[in-house]
Amino acid sequence: MVAKTGLVRIVILGIALLAASSGYAQDELRKTFFKDADAALAAADAVNAKLYAPKSYESGMKEYRTAEDYLARGRNIEYVRSNAADAVRYFGTATQAAKLAQTALAQAIKSRQDGANAQAPKLAPDLWSDAQQKFVRAIQLMERGDLKNAKRREIEATSLYREAELVAIKSQYLSETRRLLADADRQCRQAHRTTVELTADVGQQRPVHLVESAVVDPEQRQTVARHLGVDRATDAHLRVVAHAAKQPIGDPRRPT
Repeated sequence: MVAKTGLVRIVILGIALLAASSGYAQDELRKTFFKDADAALAAADAVNAKLYAPKSYESGMKEYRTAEDYLARGRNIEYVRSNAADAVRYFGTATQAAKLAQTALAQAIKSRQDGANAQAPKLAPDLWSDAQQKFVRAIQLMERGDLKNAKRREIEATSLYREAELVAIKSQYLSETRRLLADADRQCRQAHRTTVELTADVGQQRPVHLVESAVVDPEQRQTVARHLGVDRATDAHLRVVAHAAKQPIGDPRRPT
């Protein structure tokens, strides 16, 4: 039983070592056969060949993936080498075509970027779609080597991109203007509402003050009454004095 267990362990270890060595060998083969293909793919991506030379770029990717598949499945190494070499060739063609397109279609490319910055794809979708179709057609013609017709499509695409950009800019300004007007209207309504509320508050508070001023404390009433009594007595006294002042001055008992 112990011997069988040991044998199983040895077999498992052997398989693991074989798999590891196989994986290592495959990695080494990939580095060997894909070194140039990887470099060519990186160069194509650096000039955005997927956009400016789509046909050649896609052909290169097809050969590249096929070479990877053959290597993973352990197919004849010559197939791997052949497909990887074809990928290098296609990527090189795509890189050169993309550079040429970027020079020949510079106006359309700039107008396209300006339109994108102005959010034309969102704010002017129909115009943007038409411009994109013209632009793609110009690129296709460039890849075929038909520079004359490619330039014609570039002019059309440029005009549409600029129109889409203008529509987008106007839309943004109008949206901002509407927002400002809405804010101003909201502030005016708020100010009017505040004025009305303040006027209503004053109207509600005034009767309360009148009522409060009419309320007199009973003790205050008595004090006022006492003061009034004194005032009346004083007034009567003053009137007597006033009448007395009309009598002749001197001692009445003294003989005249």
